[in-house]
Amino acid sequence: GKLDPVVGRQDQIERVTQILGRRTKNNPCLIGEPGVGKTAIAEGLAQRIASGDVPETIEGKK
Repeated sequence: GKLDPVVGRQDQIERVTQILGRRTKNNPCLIGEPGVGKTAIAEGLAQRIASGDVPETIEGKK
């Protein structure tokens, strides 16, 4: 299905992107209370990966 655009989570998405790009300890863990936007961060990252708006180190990851 289609994902809604993610607004206001650019800093968090960028941080997750940095963690995924690390050579070691590259497993981000999104924790928090219900409704704080964990899913929005994951969806925003998915949108960036789909559009190719991520560093080359992340482009081929699954």
